[in-house]
Amino acid sequence: MAESSAQARSASRFTTAVSRGLRESAIIALAIVALVLFMALATYSPEDPGFSFTGSSGAVHNRIGVIGAWVADVLFFLFGRPAFLFPLVLAAACWGLQRRLRTESGGSRANSLVRMVGFVLVLVASCALTTLHWQPGVLRQSAGGVVGSVVGGGLAAGVDFLGATLLMIAAWMAGLSLAFGVSWLTVIDRGPLPGRASAGYGLAGAHRGMRPRAASGGRRARNRWRVRRRNQRRALRRASKRPRPR
Repeated sequence: MAESSAQARSASRFTTAVSRGLRESAIIALAIVALVLFMALATYSPEDPGFSFTGSSGAVHNRIGVIGAWVADVLFFLFGRPAFLFPLVLAAACWGLQRRLRTESGGSRANSLVRMVGFVLVLVASCALTTLHWQPGVLRQSAGGVVGSVVGGGLAAGVDFLGATLLMIAAWMAGLSLAFGVSWLTVIDRGPLPGRASAGYGLAGAHRGMRPRAASGGRRARNRWRVRRRNQRRALRRASKRPRPR
């Protein structure tokens, strides 16, 4: 009874129109923040004043101004080039809110928490891989920032370069599945695998305990073979029914 009354009070707090307006306002705000953040990162200049550099007396090159220069310098200092994942995840959040607005369904807190953990895993793995495989360029830290130097450098010292790369690729794939719902078995199943048409097995279907399914090319070949055999049998029957010349 207490839970039902609490749900009724929370449901009657806002009307449908107000709830829809709040969600649309959140979508617009997140989209603007993502665009501003992307512009700040894209127009970053190491000569602008920021967290790690006092800057020169010249004009600020960042298109978002001094605040944009500071935000870009902090993100590049901490995360390196994978800092561009932040506007990407904000855009993904806009897309998710738009889907909820269309279907009128809300996600649970546990689901949102798992997606956040997945994004953190993708971010850390991206920073480590970028540090291991790319040069910093104009960045003052490594290509993966402080996070990439700590995680990537620590793993490379413990399990060597190849082991650190493989571990971070596995972590990146797992984080992408948690954050964005990517099914790698489905990706592999739909991709062009050698010998797949002859074997006729789907990896995703086999993982779910389903029966092996033949590829579309194999089905078409079998259908053509059956039609050819049927025509040959009909021709043999007609030939056997014809009267033999005496």
